[in-house]
Amino acid sequence: MTHAYKTFDTTSSIKSQKQIESEVFLNVTRRLKTIQHTKLYNYSSFVEAISKNRKLWTLLCTDILHPQNQLSTQIKTSIFYLNEFVQSYSGRILSEGITVEPLIDINLSIIRGLNESKVSSRVA
Repeated sequence: MTHAYKTFDTTSSIKSQKQIESEVFLNVTRRLKTIQHTKLYNYSSFVEAISKNRKLWTLLCTDILHPQNQLSTQIKTSIFYLNEFVQSYSGRILSEGITVEPLIDINLSIIRGLNESKVSSRVA
């Protein structure tokens, strides 16, 4: 994953790419958690949070297509399938009013994976 996340990041360039990715996912996920109970009286913020999450997943998929991306084919495929779910489910959230919890769970799994790989690379 490369430069795509810089559109979300406003922090120092001292951080590693995985730290930036983790923080971006964390910020978007926090926003999803915050807005899930406020959609009735702040619908525009609710839609904005869902849209940011969709954009993040679109950027993630764009990023893994970059020739320098070294993720395995299996991980790339899994990310594409998750993106399809995120995009489809997000549409259902907006049209049917279903819960955002699955999106939060998926994002938290990505954050855990990014943080585990960071710890693993320090141990290796």
